[in-house]
Parts: sequence; structure tokens; C-alpha cells
Amino acid sequence: VNVNECVYYQWLQMTDEIYFDGCKIHKLKSNEAYIHCVFCKHSMRGNGFQRVGIAYFVKKNNKDTFYALVKPDNIYSIRNFIQNDFYVYSKITVKKRFFFRFLYKNSITEKC
Repeated sequence: VNVNECVYYQWLQMTDEIYFDGCKIHKLKSNEAYIHCVFCKHSMRGNGFQRVGIAYFVKKNNKDTFYALVKPDNIYSIRNFIQNDFYVYSKITVKKRFFFRFLYKNSITEKC
């Protein structure tokens, strides 16, 4: 790996609204944050970057609640979030009909 090569990054959003596929899901409160994007270079996956990166963000940002949106087939990311004490609390689906988008949010646990 080249020293100047980016192998991992993530973005944290601490204000405004969370959107999924053009639909507003949640407005962040002052004690909440949203881990917006996590990327790890394919050749570097499996080295713990994501797990450690999520833990670092949670520790360094003094918030009560963190959100993340993870696609259901991304088992690696789901596992890393769960290992950092996140839990799956809803399934979100957006269905497009002509010029409209419909948001469906199905609760999985009572904690939401």
C-alpha cells in the first residue's frame, strides 16, 4: 500500500436531515449524529478499519444517538455496526411510482 493512498474514510453528519433515495427519514436533534458514508478500499477489507473507524467516531463525537443506513446485503457492514453496539431497528424501502417516491419504514424493535 502506498503511504499516500486512501484506504478508508467515513463521513459524519451532525445537523440537518437524513435522506434515503430522495426521501426524508429523520431530522437530527442536537444529541444525534449520522454516519453518512463508510468506505474501505477493497484490497484492505478484513483488516478492521471499519470496526475501529466506527468506534473512533462514536468515542470522539459526544452524541447520545448515532444512525447509519446499511443495505441489507452488506453483511460485513451490518456486523461491524453491531459489534460497535448499534442495533437494527427498522427496514426502509422506497418505491418509485411515476414522479413520486413512497417511503416505507417497518420497525423491527421497540427501541425506535
